[in-house]
Amino acid sequence: MTLWILFCRVNARVDTLFPRKSVSFIAKITLLPTLAPCDPDFPRRCACHFTTTTQIVEKPGIEDSPRLTTGRFSFYDKHMNMKPRKKVTSHFSSISATQKAGALALIVFLLFFLLLLTVMTNPRTVMTSPHEQEYPEYRQQAPGNNTNQVIIDPASSGVIIPPSFVGISTEPGSNPCNILALDQQNPTLVENMFKNLGPGILRIGGISVEHVSWSPDGTYSCSDSNTVQTQSLVNATIAFLRKVGWKVIWDVNLKNGNPTADADEAAYIARIAGPTLLGIELGNEPNLYGWSYNTYQSKWEGIASAIKARGQTIPLVGPGGTDCCTDFYTPFLHAESSKLVMATDHYYPTYHTTTFTDLLSPSLMQATVSSLQPRLALAQSNHLPYQLDESNAVAAVRYVPPYSIGGAFGVSLWALDYLFTVAEHGVAGVNIHGFSGDDTSIFDSNGSPRPIYYGMLAFHDAASNGTLIPVITNTTMNITAHAVVGNDGNLKLIIINKDQSKSAQVQINTTQSYSLATAVRLAAPSVSATTGITLGGVPISFNRAWSPSTGELVSVAGANSQITLPSGSAAIITYSNR
Repeated sequence: MTLWILFCRVNARVDTLFPRKSVSFIAKITLLPTLAPCDPDFPRRCACHFTTTTQIVEKPGIEDSPRLTTGRFSFYDKHMNMKPRKKVTSHFSSISATQKAGALALIVFLLFFLLLLTVMTNPRTVMTSPHEQEYPEYRQQAPGNNTNQVIIDPASSGVIIPPSFVGISTEPGSNPCNILALDQQNPTLVENMFKNLGPGILRIGGISVEHVSWSPDGTYSCSDSNTVQTQSLVNATIAFLRKVGWKVIWDVNLKNGNPTADADEAAYIARIAGPTLLGIELGNEPNLYGWSYNTYQSKWEGIASAIKARGQTIPLVGPGGTDCCTDFYTPFLHAESSKLVMATDHYYPTYHTTTFTDLLSPSLMQATVSSLQPRLALAQSNHLPYQLDESNAVAAVRYVPPYSIGGAFGVSLWALDYLFTVAEHGVAGVNIHGFSGDDTSIFDSNGSPRPIYYGMLAFHDAASNGTLIPVITNTTMNITAHAVVGNDGNLKLIIINKDQSKSAQVQINTTQSYSLATAVRLAAPSVSATTGITLGGVPISFNRAWSPSTGELVSVAGANSQITLPSGSAAIITYSNR
């Protein structure tokens, strides 16, 4: 940013020393120059302004000559595509050559003084973006490190992202009934909840599955303490999922169920769902049941055998445990992988409570990768996709103060970075847990999106139908970057500034030339903000399908571009040659 400011000032000095014949100076300067911010990312808005009482008469038709009206002296550089205003205030009086020389000398002296002051103080300016216009407090942020650099080679090989990567996990105790009730009240609203995220996966499972009973011909009811699951509930749920184009992983009660009832339930779900069913999961986090592994395996095999005896091919997934306690995952996959179509696991990076300082820290994401890598490798060695079919920022949400995490914008940034990070390492998909009803839920009780949904939707918008490729990031700030090459050949670069106080100027080298770059921003007044959250300049409303308001143009010259991100924000930049 400083380079542009000095360029404007030196350019001004040269034009003043060697004015075109069409320019005449009048009398004295009575006020020292002042400088307004220049914005190199939006060059059509860039101008350095010097407040003086000097007046200049401009001959029409000289597009890059200095321009002055009383009280404002603006130097425009033709390389920044700036055109001066044509209306000129003319005010001539007869002055001698000596007076002209004196005025010119005074101007040169003051400009030299201003240039010297600039070098001594080295001021920095933060770009004016649409988000600074929306949230003026961004302009008061401390400037970040100006050496942030991102390098991408779009020709690199990478990881193909499944279209269904982003999914939802919901408790069977109450939320299937809630989904169906919302669909009856406002079908457009609830369908857009799901359709915005693409062809995802709904996992119906969680701790309340321990209180589910199967009553084929009964009347279904949903509660966390006693859920009656019936054929009519299954029918309605599968019909809804087909309507929105989603598939399902369905839990049955392992802890308090019995093999016959569980097998009957699984067989009916499989028959009604057909290809909509990805798998039946037996139990939820069995390593927290207080059982030994041998007890768990024996009970699992009893239900799996009963399901197989139903005479139809019913896909099974598992074990659906958590990494926090006794490890059932490793021995289970060694023993039962041949009976599975998918390895499922649960992951929460923090338990009970956390802060955004911890949640957005680089060390936490590094710990996430270290924790998941051996489990992912084990699944892959057994030729199974590895699905995190229950995940969120915080577990045990009953211990989390209301809105401290789930209701604030910072969780959007965590979700966006988390989804890309685990996808880059080969995870097949992630189901964010909590449809509604607790502090980290995806939706509120009225069906409106909560902050984590913004991160999920931003991921889908950037990653759908694409291949994740490597990114080189050189920075000393808390910045992460991810890149996707779409099937249409366009490059999408996702940059996340997780610093809570500093803006970040990022220089980008795509190694290939592009003619157009546009940005969609994920933004809010701060990471702790509970309102004012936008994606693509607009809040998400399920009354219509989401789309960004307008694409924000990013200055691009061949393979080079740059963007400035306010603290606690992200941008998805799309590069194309159209």
